[in-house]
Amino acid sequence: MRGMGFRDRFASLMARSMPAVTAARRETPAPPSLPARMPADHEPTGLIQVFRAVQVLETAVSALPIVQLDRAGRQSIADGIVNSPSLDMTRRELVSYLVACLATDGNLFLLKRRVGDKVIDVMPLPPREVAVTDMSADPRRSDIRYSWRGLTFGREDVIHKRLVAVPGRLRGLGPIGSCRVELEGMADTRDFAANWREEAGVPSGIYTTEVEISDEEADDAKRRIMSAKSGQPLVLGKNVRYARTLLSPEDMQFVQSRQFDGVQVARLFGIPANLMLTGTDGSSLTYTNIEQSWIEFSSYTLAAYADPICEALGELLPGRRAVAMDWDSSRRSDTGTRYAAYKTALEAGFLTVGEVRAREGLAPLETQPDKETSNAQ
Repeated sequence: MRGMGFRDRFASLMARSMPAVTAARRETPAPPSLPARMPADHEPTGLIQVFRAVQVLETAVSALPIVQLDRAGRQSIADGIVNSPSLDMTRRELVSYLVACLATDGNLFLLKRRVGDKVIDVMPLPPREVAVTDMSADPRRSDIRYSWRGLTFGREDVIHKRLVAVPGRLRGLGPIGSCRVELEGMADTRDFAANWREEAGVPSGIYTTEVEISDEEADDAKRRIMSAKSGQPLVLGKNVRYARTLLSPEDMQFVQSRQFDGVQVARLFGIPANLMLTGTDGSSLTYTNIEQSWIEFSSYTLAAYADPICEALGELLPGRRAVAMDWDSSRRSDTGTRYAAYKTALEAGFLTVGEVRAREGLAPLETQPDKETSNAQ
């Protein structure tokens, strides 16, 4: 696969699939049938806090540079399949999709597509549609099978990575699956707040009187109140006093409860509150706090999603080569801190100017002639 570019792999895939495409054109294609969908408001990502958390994770991980390492752990030129693992989407789109799979389901599945014995690309499978089964009766030797849309694949065909491995389970566990009951409670609070005025069962107003009145008189007073027009005086009589039951906007929207829900979602996904746009009482954000929280976010949250993806891409390479994320720039918050670290590395002698420029994505410096030589000419 080394040296095989995107066009070569695409041409190989088309050559392999051409007979099947030609045979399919001879038959009248059946009309497409859309799968049944659950309404968006019933999905966990229908919550604003959950959507924001998944979006932050996708953006942060997909923006990290991907590097290829040789057997000695040194950075080397990336193979074509590492630069473009899938022919159906860009590498950034693939990484974002895999992060979403891990965040929403706790599993990612990549189906290898081959031409002969060579893997030319991978196709991500929807994790909800994949069933994992161990067909072996011997506990000392497993025989994992993956079923998807009536097809069955073995370990040699499917790359399966888990976010959190649970003993006794073949599938991984994600944040949404582990706390689905609590997320459903947040959705119920949101729906109840949205329908408070129509479905809360609370009367719009109460009228009282100091004298006893009959049901007919009460119905008549109620009818007068309901038929009153805006801007016109309302006469009830018989010492009847009317008062509307009003709630503040904060009470009607359950603001405090929903703010607490936002903090809980930030904890669930391990995202700093400032990135979730959720403030906490008594907290003060300083430069040092933000820098430290970002480093912790990279080390303990983003790495949990980036490492399985790197392992999956590394399985596409022959030999003992590996794929890793470049965390160098993401764990230093500003340009000044990064340049100070480069200065220390240059003075210590374990980095050169060329290596520093390569890390910054800059072209190598051209060799400049000496001033005396230039003047002499």
